[in-house]
Amino acid sequence: MDQTVGRTTLSFTEGYFLPPEWYLQSWVKRTFFRRINFDTLGLRSVRNIFQSDWMVNDNMQIKIMAGKVKIKPAIDHFTTTGVTLCDGSTLEVDTVIFATGYRIAAPLVDRSIIQENSTDFRLYKSVFPPRLGRDGTLACIGLINIIGSYAPVAELQARWTVRVFKGLCQLPTPECMLKDVMQTRQEELRKRGKCSTVVIM
Repeated sequence: MDQTVGRTTLSFTEGYFLPPEWYLQSWVKRTFFRRINFDTLGLRSVRNIFQSDWMVNDNMQIKIMAGKVKIKPAIDHFTTTGVTLCDGSTLEVDTVIFATGYRIAAPLVDRSIIQENSTDFRLYKSVFPPRLGRDGTLACIGLINIIGSYAPVAELQARWTVRVFKGLCQLPTPECMLKDVMQTRQEELRKRGKCSTVVIM
């Protein structure tokens, strides 16, 4: 929603639920912790519920309670026949599957512009590196994690990028862009804490 336009008209075919963020957080916390005992399941995160990534799975709790899935701490190191976990216990295992997500890397770009394997890309509006100045010679499309449809956001980023490349839209000064990046980053840290994903606000 644009915060600068004086008046906006929204037209819905079936209406829309628009709970405020503070209420949604409160409601989700109450509902989750009343219905699901994360301690019993061994799934309680050290982070706040809105400061960590979610795994949506209807069957996980059932599989854990039935004993078909065992929750263990992180792997500390490998042995010749298995693994030693962070709590000192050992497991004999045949196979280890690393479900670590994607490693975001840009090996062709100087690390002073984009740090390799980083979630703090410091991109202006999640697209342009401020260090490259107002010309906008490099754009990063899709380095985002959003609630909702991904494709329209990436398309808007691409459309804006084309306008910048064609000279139809000018970026602010590097100082202004970096200031905006830092303000956005601070706001994100205030809302979600340090997170392992790339988030667009």
